[in-house]
This record gives sequence, structure tokens and C-alpha cells, in this order.
Amino acid sequence: MKYWLIIIGLCTAVSGYGQQYTAGLKKTGSVIINIEGEFVVNDSTVSATLEGKTDVYKITRREGYTIHVKAGEMHGKFVITHHAGRLHGFTYDRQITYHPDKRHEGAVQSMYYAKINR
Repeated sequence: MKYWLIIIGLCTAVSGYGQQYTAGLKKTGSVIINIEGEFVVNDSTVSATLEGKTDVYKITRREGYTIHVKAGEMHGKFVITHHAGRLHGFTYDRQITYHPDKRHEGAVQSMYYAKINR
């Protein structure tokens, strides 16, 4: 009986490490637009489906709510903050900001307003 409890506890801990967010707004510079999207953060990847396009990033390291990622030659990081509010008819409880690496010319910093899927 003890072994089943240990196995269930481990499975719960492993599956609880992933998180899913629904994105509703995107801010680039001073422009805010409504979007439909989703972020799925697992133990080794971040999958971003935004405006019908899916990108998968490999996680290279984590520092709290900062997730350093790599997609091909592109490096960057996602920072998840706990801001909450309502904007343009969308209620959010997280801000997910993508910071591209400074070595990549033309890459823009985007902020997404999202809500966590419970």
C-alpha cells in the first residue's frame, strides 16, 4: 500500500510541474491588440500557439519565474509575472514577457496578458 502512495505522489508532482495559460492580449511597444493564444510550459519545453502559429522552445534553464529558452539559433527568455487586472474586455492574472537575446537584430520584446488554466 505504501508503494502505491509513493507512486501516486510522484506522478502528481511530475504532472503538476507543467502549466497552461490562455493568452488574450499582446502588447508590442505601446500597441495592445486582442489575440487568441495559448502557452504550455512543461518540464523541458515551452509551446506557444499565438495567432494560429505554434512555436516550441527548448528550456535551457530556470530561475524562479524566468525561463531561459532556445529555438534553433534564437535564444531568449520568458518572464512570468503575477499581475492581475482587466483590459480591453479580457481578465488576466499573469503577464508573460518574451525577451529576445540582444545578439539577434530585429527581434522584438512582446508582452502577453494571460490567464492561468486551473
